[in-house]
Amino acid sequence: MRVLVFLSTLLVSIQSNADLLVELEKIRANESVPLLAVTTFRDGKIEHSSVLGGGTLETPLRWGSITKTFTALALSRAVRDRDIPWHASVRALVPNPPWTNPWALSDPVRVQDLANLCAGMSDLSFDEFNDNTPRPLAEALKTPRTIVWPPGLQHSYTNVTPGLTAWLVEQLTGEAFHSYIAARVLAPMGMPNASLEPVAGLPGGYKSDGATEIPYWHMTFTAFGALNASLGEMSQAVLRILNGE
Repeated sequence: MRVLVFLSTLLVSIQSNADLLVELEKIRANESVPLLAVTTFRDGKIEHSSVLGGGTLETPLRWGSITKTFTALALSRAVRDRDIPWHASVRALVPNPPWTNPWALSDPVRVQDLANLCAGMSDLSFDEFNDNTPRPLAEALKTPRTIVWPPGLQHSYTNVTPGLTAWLVEQLTGEAFHSYIAARVLAPMGMPNASLEPVAGLPGGYKSDGATEIPYWHMTFTAFGALNASLGEMSQAVLRILNGE
């Protein structure tokens, strides 16, 4: 929050990319951030890209919850290719989904509810958040999930729903989610080396001191936050989104 407040008061005085990089480097040093990546865009093109504190445009980075955007894009591709309407009931497409919905008759979980994080799901449990064991999707789905309010009622930022989205993509396509998102979403967006699994050269995480390394942290559902990609690749993806490609 301290960084965001500082940036909001500072940006009005920045006149160029050079000014921006100088100020970001100050923030990086003051906040003990080991590595900071930045790309600017202008007129539908990449204007400038830099990695501060070490690394290059090819250094892979862990993008966390930005992964959810790409998970939603994977679902969008899967339903578009099969001409499935967004309002379709998931249960009508795939019997016996991995959740219990007390409102199944009046308010079924629809495809759009998964993409919009409106399926009525609570978040991961404390134990799931702190489980650092890599698990296949089928095993992660064995934990019972219950809808806690009518689907479509409201948005809820939960890490469970992207995992269920990955499940639906697999059911619709017959492909493993990791393979499908790599071939049908990441590669077409200019990210052929991106992965939801650990990749070579990935910097470790760090504690708040910016020096104490944290080992690679696995996730119950990789679809909610495990995307590893370089700044160069992510910049290409953002460019395609900005240009409506």
